[in-house]
Amino acid sequence: MAGGIFSNVGNLFEEDCSNLHPLVCHLCHEQYKSPCLLDCYHIFCARCLRGRTNDCCLSCPLCYNSMIKGNNALPPEDRLLKFLVDNNADVEETALCANCDQESNKDTGLMYYCNTCNQPLCATCRELTHKARMFSHHEIVSLAKRTKAKHRKCLHEEPYILFSTENKSMLCIKCFRDMQESRTHCIDIETAYAQGCEMLDQAVLVVKELQTSTGEAIHLLRAMIGEVHLNVEEEESAICSLFNSLQERLAERKKTLLKAAQSLQTEIQNLKDQVQELHRDLTKHHSIINTDKMGEILDRSLHIDNQIAAQYSTVDTMRVMFEEIWDETLQMVNNEQEIYEQLHDLMQLKQENSYLTTIARQISPYIMSIAKVKERLEPFQEPKEHLDDRTETMLKIYEDSTVPKDSQD
Repeated sequence: MAGGIFSNVGNLFEEDCSNLHPLVCHLCHEQYKSPCLLDCYHIFCARCLRGRTNDCCLSCPLCYNSMIKGNNALPPEDRLLKFLVDNNADVEETALCANCDQESNKDTGLMYYCNTCNQPLCATCRELTHKARMFSHHEIVSLAKRTKAKHRKCLHEEPYILFSTENKSMLCIKCFRDMQESRTHCIDIETAYAQGCEMLDQAVLVVKELQTSTGEAIHLLRAMIGEVHLNVEEEESAICSLFNSLQERLAERKKTLLKAAQSLQTEIQNLKDQVQELHRDLTKHHSIINTDKMGEILDRSLHIDNQIAAQYSTVDTMRVMFEEIWDETLQMVNNEQEIYEQLHDLMQLKQENSYLTTIARQISPYIMSIAKVKERLEPFQEPKEHLDDRTETMLKIYEDSTVPKDSQD
């Protein structure tokens, strides 16, 4: 009984994704390509979700939550995660050498990029093709450095120096000159960076408070579920014992009533036989009626009638007792039904807490990645030792956020 109620409580989320990189898909275990955000806040590659639609419904491979989509429709693309993947410093850009068509990998060594020629070069071709004096003014940088710095300059090839609070975009000096009415909404990029860091700090505090409240709610929910388990087991044993005792009493009473009814039927059959015998003697032999025997038969009939009346009153009394026992049992079942109805609210609360936990787990690595991106967007003239220690703070917060996950799993 209790096992039927709580059979699916522990199987809501069996997939342990705490050891996976936040920028790695849970299905193909590779870096996200065109990440799609589902209604349950799980993210997968678009290629991993293709072909999983069944009757215009798409089920999440992790939590099996279904959502209505078209036959070939996919969930919307997560632009924030796509931006983080595109600007991930741990992944170098893959390119082919413009001279020898050799692909960049760990075996080929360092790859370069000529900004003047706008083409990638391997180390060997760089020495062969750009060693002459005529290429001395060509700007050659490493491919990894170009990948990290490709978002530091505007389309005008000028560094970002301002930030528009109206459009939420960075501006160079030429972009600022082209703006007419919205110049008042522009601030310097250092002030925007400070404000962004302050907003990140506030978001981190909110996430920490959310983690704390979620942890407390989870502990409370587990305690309530344990208490409900104990109450269900106790009530189940009490109901089973009461039901068994009622069955035993009913079986004994049934045997007694059957024996009494059988004995009464035997006596009635004997009386019928005697009456038939007397009637036969009276009609066939025209004998004189024996008044003493008829009086004896009448007395026995009255005695049997009294026994039947007494048996009927006994059965009627037992019926009243059984009705009282039935009312008590029905009240206990109604009380148990109210307890079981509360389990639905507990299950909804646990599911909501699981969603909040999933959101908190995913926001923490995103904040760390955003902090890394903002650190790359700082002005070139600012020394590294004077940078704000926001990145270290984000890393500590990410480590703190993984501790509750391990303890909960």
